[in-house]
Amino acid sequence: MFRITFAPIRQDTPLILAQDGDCLILNGEAVDFGAVAPGQTVPSAHPMIAGEPRRDEDGTLCLTVLLPHGPVAPDETLFPAPLEWSEDGEIPLPPYGG
Repeated sequence: MFRITFAPIRQDTPLILAQDGDCLILNGEAVDFGAVAPGQTVPSAHPMIAGEPRRDEDGTLCLTVLLPHGPVAPDETLFPAPLEWSEDGEIPLPPYGG
């Protein structure tokens, strides 16, 4: 399971985020967290991941992902709620706001 906190950032390219097991896929680039042990923190392995991801004792991977948005993004994108996600496939994100 991933517990994702979002950090909105104005950027011209939207983010496509997906999960495949312990891999987080950011715009087609996979970051594998399979080797992160419970209680361990690791350096960020992707420019769209802020700070240091960690795995909680319960096995949840906790990280902050930069959330690109357009020039007229809605409040749900500018002030996004954290997300817990455990299914493989694309992860729904707040609207980009063109």
